[in-house]
Amino acid sequence: MNGRYRMELSDKESELNRLNLDIERTQRLINDPYTSSQTRATWYNEINTMALRKNMLETAIDALRKKISNSSGSWFSRYNLFANNHSEDARIRLEAEQRRAEDEKRRIRRKQDIEAEQAALDEEIKRATALSRLRNKMNQQQRERELQDHIANINLEQEKIMIERRNEDRNLSEKILEAQRMEEQKRARTEKSKRELVEKQRYDEWRRDIDRKSLEQKELTSNLIRANQNDLDLRDQSNLIESEQRRHELMEIEAQHAKQREAALRELHEKEQEVRMAQEESRRIYEAMARKTREQMDEIMRMLKNAQWGRTIEANWNSRIKALKSTDRRVHKAIGILKMQLAVAKIQDSNSELIRKDIDRLKFEISETKKVMDREVDNLDKMYNFSGKQFVLDISDSLLTISKVCHNFSEYLDSQYSFNFEKARAREVYDKVNEYEYKFIEAYIVIPTIDSLKLKFSSSWPTSTGNDNDGDFFFIEEVE
Repeated sequence: MNGRYRMELSDKESELNRLNLDIERTQRLINDPYTSSQTRATWYNEINTMALRKNMLETAIDALRKKISNSSGSWFSRYNLFANNHSEDARIRLEAEQRRAEDEKRRIRRKQDIEAEQAALDEEIKRATALSRLRNKMNQQQRERELQDHIANINLEQEKIMIERRNEDRNLSEKILEAQRMEEQKRARTEKSKRELVEKQRYDEWRRDIDRKSLEQKELTSNLIRANQNDLDLRDQSNLIESEQRRHELMEIEAQHAKQREAALRELHEKEQEVRMAQEESRRIYEAMARKTREQMDEIMRMLKNAQWGRTIEANWNSRIKALKSTDRRVHKAIGILKMQLAVAKIQDSNSELIRKDIDRLKFEISETKKVMDREVDNLDKMYNFSGKQFVLDISDSLLTISKVCHNFSEYLDSQYSFNFEKARAREVYDKVNEYEYKFIEAYIVIPTIDSLKLKFSSSWPTSTGNDNDGDFFFIEEVE
């Protein structure tokens, strides 16, 4: 009986040892940081099952050991019956005690090994945890760097978009300015065509008047010829009548020549009077314009000094630019008069003195226009030095271009003043005057408008202070 118990006990202990090894192996897998949560839950269920099985085995082993102990403890009562088995039972008990001691030693060693393995496993888990934290930190830093790079790329894309939009706005502004310039050129060509039409009408009227006077001169010559023929026919009849008639005709011819000389002198005097009156009128207009320009400049400087900007000062600027654009009217009027005289001289010999008077008138208008531009350039330069506004330089540069055209035009007229204006020279001067007139038109088209300045300098254009009642409202009169 005891032999059977011992065999069963040995089997149970072997199974318990295997079960302990399985529990330890499963515990290491559970503690592995790389084990997934689902797998860890499965192993938890298995280790619970093995723990129940271990408890059952330990209970069974304890029961078997008690049975063996009880069987071995009654040897006194069985001594007489089993005297032959006494030594065998003693040996078995000794072996059981030895086996129990060995099992206890193995259990202690196994426990120590398990504790050492657990410590090593804990150390490995700590290292793995630290490595995982370091890896997570590095991943976090990498994600932050990637996020910063992404933000930088987004900012760069936004900056590119803003640059493209600014380029589109600039291109749109240039297109608008080009359209305005084309419109100005179209308007200038229209006005030029109108002036040429008026000039042609005046020339046609003048030509008809010349033809009429030429016809009258021919009729007078024909009458003189007929009178001479009649005089020859009547010579034989009466020398007294012939002499009287010839004297009378000579007196009439001399009186007619005197009238023609008087008419030429009167025309020259009227031309001088006309030029002098035109110069006086131009001088009066330009002086009034200069006076109002100074007043407006003082008002604008006062508003800028007080940091004031509103519809009033903007309207002053608009009035100022419109007045500057209108200063070419008297020059074009003088050019039209000179071109009409040169058109006559291209066809037939004309009075060079009358052409010089028209050149004097044109030179005076050009000189006054140049004075206006130079004075305005000085004022604008002072205003730029005071305010630093870039749009002031744009206006100043356009006026400086007009001043240069005036200077070159005046020098050319001076170079032609002393010549006699025969047909060939009249044609040459006519073409050159046409060329300078076109340069004049182009230079005046360049003068910017308030709208174009506001569009070009939208970022630096002064903003309204909300006070439009400060200061008087000055306007510069346009030159008629």
